[in-house]
Amino acid sequence: MKDLYLVVLCIFSLQIQAQTTIEIPVKIHLVSDANGTERLSELKALEYLCELNETYIDSEFHFYLKDGFSYVDNASIFNDILSMDARNDIEEIRDNGAINIFYASKLKSNNVSFLNAFYDYQDDWIYIQFDSKQIYKQVLGHMIAHYFGVSHCNGNSYFVNQNLDNLQDLEYQDGSNCDVAGDKICDTPPDYGVFIDSVENCIYTATVLDFKGQQIQPLVKNLMSSFYPNTRNGCDYFVFTDGQYDKMYENYNNPKRDFLKGDAPSYAMLSEQVKLVSPINLIEVDPTNGIELDWEDIDGAEKYIVEIAIDYNLTRKYQSFVSVESKIVIQDLDYGKKYIWRVTPYSDGNPCGVSWVSEKEGFKTVMSTTVDDFSKISRDFLIENPISNSINIEIIFSF
Repeated sequence: MKDLYLVVLCIFSLQIQAQTTIEIPVKIHLVSDANGTERLSELKALEYLCELNETYIDSEFHFYLKDGFSYVDNASIFNDILSMDARNDIEEIRDNGAINIFYASKLKSNNVSFLNAFYDYQDDWIYIQFDSKQIYKQVLGHMIAHYFGVSHCNGNSYFVNQNLDNLQDLEYQDGSNCDVAGDKICDTPPDYGVFIDSVENCIYTATVLDFKGQQIQPLVKNLMSSFYPNTRNGCDYFVFTDGQYDKMYENYNNPKRDFLKGDAPSYAMLSEQVKLVSPINLIEVDPTNGIELDWEDIDGAEKYIVEIAIDYNLTRKYQSFVSVESKIVIQDLDYGKKYIWRVTPYSDGNPCGVSWVSEKEGFKTVMSTTVDDFSKISRDFLIENPISNSINIEIIFSF
């Protein structure tokens, strides 16, 4: 099954290069609090970027990581994204030559309640909440569509709360007002945002009539529909229409988006799994001066994500590092522990190296035989040389 997944990802990568591409730079900001905790891992960020390219496989867009990751330890952004302090800090942090995407474990503001993501039309950046248990599939693709000017299929009008004196906002099924109503895109039919649970096997089953008396037939499977991201509707994947893509191209070609048109990094194909060299097979090593992790070079890989933890699932005491070489020295590991590690190759131009991640390997750190922190000594007795007097010495260590 894993081999099949690797082949699919490889074919997907080849498809990107086989068609005309518009290279789009993306700057990923990994937000944490002021202490650097609760940060999205680099590997997850790459997975979401790879998923973004998969979502847009039928378009001319290809998204690449610009100049690596940005690490943002900022209490203002973390605690209240729409505060003035946060906005000022974002203005200083943002990359003015890329789409700026901020990931944080909490998406909150003192002024507004959010679901899990939003696009800031005012300052032109995207903010996404991640969760260790769930992040909506294709949510980044949904936000990127907003970034390039595509609204929800129902536009700004929801039938339930509609002011009936303003009926022109409601699109008709026959398409006669599609250019002025709803999302103003004519290959997306009416979507009134009602009875969104009335879906079976990705087909709308509710009876809803437009104001001409015609049954509406919304595109349940559209990524901008009212039915995304309802996972109960039987849709396993959401897509865009040609008209929505045309809207995005129009936005991209606007002079206001010229800052996205810089030089893109080379697209390096990856074709082999990383092989770990040492330490492996639970060998014992001394962490006193750091431990060097070593693996074989991979053709096409410009960088490697190294993950290490004390459990096989890589969750407890988890750490991750980015290395431009096929080795790295890890400092400050605990004595007397078993560590598990793995390595994922990637390049900024090709974020989909997750398919070539190494197998997991492990090593053990030796027990400490020296004391270099006397604050750990709970009780001691300092006496004269006891050799001649046969006096017992008692030193109690607490760890």
